Amino acid sequence: MKRLQYGSYCDKVLGGWLGKCVGGSLGAPTEGIKASNNVKFYTSCDKAQIANDDLDIQLVWIHALKQRGVEITASDLMEEWVEHVTFPWSEYGYALRNFRTGIHPPESGRFNNSFYGESMGCPIRSEIWGMICPGNPELAADYAENDASLDHFGNSIHAERFLAAIEAAAFVENDICKLLDIGLSVIPADSRLAQCINYITECFNNRIPLVEARGLMLNRFGHPDFTSSLQNLGFIVIGLLYGMGDFEKSLLSAVNCGFDTDCTGATVGAILGITLGASSLPKKWVDPIGNKIISLLDINALLDEPTINCLSRETCEIGMAVSMAGKTDWLIDNAPEVLVIAADGILDKPKREISIDVEYLGMSSISFSDSGNARLFVRNHTGHDIKGTLELFVPEIMVSSFTKVDFFVQAMGVFQIDVKVSLKSGVMQLPVVNRIKHICTYDGKSSEGWFGFSGASQWLVMGPFWEPLPNSAIKTCRYIAHQSLSLPPYEVMVLNTAYLDKEYIPEPVQGWDRDNLPPHTPHLERVVINSHEDKVDLDNIFTLQGPQTLYLYREIDSPQERKAWIVIGANDGIKVWINGVECLSSIDRMYTFPGHHSAEVKLNQGVNTILVKVVRSGANFDYSFALKEHNDQHWHKEQHLVDYSNIRLSDLKNDTPELDGKLIKEISVLEVSEITHK
Repeated sequence: MKRLQYGSYCDKVLGGWLGKCVGGSLGAPTEGIKASNNVKFYTSCDKAQIANDDLDIQLVWIHALKQRGVEITASDLMEEWVEHVTFPWSEYGYALRNFRTGIHPPESGRFNNSFYGESMGCPIRSEIWGMICPGNPELAADYAENDASLDHFGNSIHAERFLAAIEAAAFVENDICKLLDIGLSVIPADSRLAQCINYITECFNNRIPLVEARGLMLNRFGHPDFTSSLQNLGFIVIGLLYGMGDFEKSLLSAVNCGFDTDCTGATVGAILGITLGASSLPKKWVDPIGNKIISLLDINALLDEPTINCLSRETCEIGMAVSMAGKTDWLIDNAPEVLVIAADGILDKPKREISIDVEYLGMSSISFSDSGNARLFVRNHTGHDIKGTLELFVPEIMVSSFTKVDFFVQAMGVFQIDVKVSLKSGVMQLPVVNRIKHICTYDGKSSEGWFGFSGASQWLVMGPFWEPLPNSAIKTCRYIAHQSLSLPPYEVMVLNTAYLDKEYIPEPVQGWDRDNLPPHTPHLERVVINSHEDKVDLDNIFTLQGPQTLYLYREIDSPQERKAWIVIGANDGIKVWINGVECLSSIDRMYTFPGHHSAEVKLNQGVNTILVKVVRSGANFDYSFALKEHNDQHWHKEQHLVDYSNIRLSDLKNDTPELDGKLIKEISVLEVSEITHK
C-alpha cells in the first residue's frame, strides 16, 4: 500500500481549487475571442473571481458524493443534475431536454447533440474526480467517463478522462511530460484527441515556437465553435508544455491562445495548483481571488459554506472515503479524526440493492411508424440471490412487449431483458416526452425509476424545385469547335439554380391553412418523414443532385397560447411561416450551428402549422428546427420546449395519389446519433 500524507494531500487539493479559480477568472473576460490574446493579469484586481460553470457543476458532484456515497453512477449524477442544474445553453440545455424526456446516459450525451456533444462542457469539470482519487488515474478516469456521458460523447469523454487521470497523478508526479503520458494511457490511442496531443508534443520537442504550434494545431484540429474540445485541449497542452511547470507562464501561454479561455486557463491552473500545492502558488495570483466562491447555482444547498476552504475540506473528506473503501492503492495517512469521521459518514450512505440501467437499441426516440427499443439491466448489488418482478407502466398511447416479468438475479449478477414500445393503432398525436415507469418488487421491498423515448417530429416534404440557369443572365459565347454556332456559356450547361424569393407553391397569405398545400403532380413529390432529432436529414429524400428548393410542413399541438422561440440552423436560404405568418427569412450561407437563426413567435392553444422553405445552392442541406420557451430572455437562456405534441400527417394522404406503391411515402430519417465517433 502506497502512502500519501494528509498534509500534502490537503495542500494539493486546496492548490487545485485555487488554481482553478485563478485560471478561470483570468480567462473569463476573453472567452470566445478566437484571436491570440495579450493577457498579462486580471482585468479587475478588486474582484478577480468570476462565477463560472467550470466550477459550478463540480459543486453539485461534491453534494452528490456526500449524499449518495462513493459508488456513485451516471444515473445518480443525472438525478442530481435535474435537481440542481438549470443551465439551458448549448450541450447543457440538450442534456436537460433529454433528461426531461426520459433519456438516460450515455444516450443523453449523444441524442440530438451533434454540434455541442464534443465541446468543453465536461472536460472542465474533471478536477473533482482527480482530487478524490489521488495517485489512481484509472479510477479517476472511470468516474470522469460516467460524468461526461451525461451531456457529451466521443472526444469530449476522452478529454475528461485524460484530464482527470492527469489530475489524479499530479498528487504523486510533477513531471509534465510523464503526466501527459499518463493521461494518454486512459484514452484510445487512435482517437483524434490523442493525435492532437501527440502532435503538439511533437511540435514542442521540435522547438517549434508557441505561436506557430498554435496555428499548426488549429489547421489540423480546429473547429468553428470556440468551445470545441479538441482545439481547447490542444491549448491546455500547449500551456503545460510551453509553460515548463511555471504557474504564471503556463496560465498565460494557455489563455493567450484564445478561444474558450476561461476553461483552458482554469484547467491549467488546477493541474499546476495540484502539482505545486497551495503553499507554493504565487501570492500575486492567489491573493486577489480571496476565499469566497461565486456561483451561478444555489451554493448554500451544495456546500456547508460558500468558501474555497470548505470546498477543499469536503473534497478531502470524499477522497478519504474513496481511500477507506479500498478503491485505490494509495492510503492517506495522518488525517484529522474529524475528517475520518466525516469519511465514515459518506461510506455509511445506504447502498442500492437493486438498480436498473437502460441501453437504447437504435434511436432513443419513437415515431408514428418506428418502435422504441431498449435493453433493461436489473443489477443485484448484494451478496445474495434475489427473486422478484419487474413491472412497466407505459403511457396510454403506447403498448410494450411486456408489462410484467419475473426475474432471478444471482449475487452481484445481472438480469437483462429487451423491451419494444410502439404506438397504438390510430394514435394521431405523439408527445415529445414519453416516460415509462418501472417498479422492481423483491423480498417485500420495491425500487422504482423511469426511462423514456423522445417523440419524433413528422414533416411533409414537398419538392424538389429547380431550374436551369437562364441564358439571359450570362452573355453567350462562341466555342472554337463551333465557330458557326452561338452556344450558352459553359456555366449554364453544367449548373442549375433555385431561389428563395420565387414562389413554387402557394405560400401563406391571410387565411392560409393546410388546405392550401398542393397535391401531388408530375412535377411535385410529397414525402412524409419522421425526424428523430431537431436536425432533419433532407439529402436522402430525393435523388436530385445540386441546387434545389424544398418546402417542409409540420403541425404541433400546444397545451396553451404562449410566446415561444423558434431556433433554426441552416447553411443556406430559409423562410419560415408559423400559423400562416412569416416570422423569419434569410439568405445567409454559412457553416451551420443550431442557433444560426431565431425568431419570437406566438403559438396558439391547439393546432399550430409550421411551413419552412429551404434552399440548397451547393451539395447538401444542413437544417435543424427547435422550439424553446420564451420568458422574455434571449433564446440562449431559455429551456427547450417539450410540453407539446407532434401531430400525425396521415390524413394528408386523402388528396395524394399513389407514389411508389403507397399513397404517401412515410420514411424514417435516422440522424447523427447513429454515427460512430472515435
